[in-house]
Amino acid sequence: VVDGEKKFTWQVPAPFPRGVVLKVAVNGSKQTHLYQAGRELRPNKVGVYSVAFDSRELVVKGQL
Repeated sequence: VVDGEKKFTWQVPAPFPRGVVLKVAVNGSKQTHLYQAGRELRPNKVGVYSVAFDSRELVVKGQL
């Protein structure tokens, strides 16, 4: 955790299909922001984020 920022990283196991998208719901405040590859992710209409598993990282800023 650095300056309220949490970075999650993982390895993609072999063999594993490419293009897998995780659906993530955050039970935090509206001050929570998710990032991958330096770009902010935006939630859909019901508040679910699409996280690319192939990216192997997720940065969360704010409260979870």
